[in-house]
Amino acid sequence: MAEISTIARPYATAIFNLAKENKSLSNWSNMLSLLSNVVSDESNKRFHSRFKSFRF
Repeated sequence: MAEISTIARPYATAIFNLAKENKSLSNWSNMLSLLSNVVSDESNKRFHSRFKSFRF
């Protein structure tokens, strides 16, 4: 399986270029910081772990 960073790099580059082009780097930075906090919060991890066994 490919490394996560290898998979994510083209998406990160595209988002960065889009944000730079639209002069919205600060907005993207704030949003990514918020998302980082949400996914690293322990209560969210516990919530998510309840659904790992579900198949959609």
